[in-house]
Amino acid sequence: MENALRMIVEADSTARASVDAAKQRRENLTAELAENKTQIAAQYQENAEKAIEKVRSHAQAKLETAAKDLERQTAEKAARMQAIYDENADRWVQEIVKRVTE
Repeated sequence: MENALRMIVEADSTARASVDAAKQRRENLTAELAENKTQIAAQYQENAEKAIEKVRSHAQAKLETAAKDLERQTAEKAARMQAIYDENADRWVQEIVKRVTE
């Protein structure tokens, strides 16, 4: 009988140790998962920021190119208008004076 009680106590002690070890493994895994989650979130954040910067940089380059094109087109149109004015100014002035004086 005493032997049976000792076996039961030993089995209980072994079971408690196994349960405690399992709880510790669960706590360790939970902490590890939380750390992995934090690392993954940080990596995704970094990747997102890099992607956003790449898109922003590309958009900025396109904007600068468009601005230069617009400046070039404006300068070309201004030059054409100036050439038309230079070519026709005297005739226009004469026409205006003629119409005013008639």
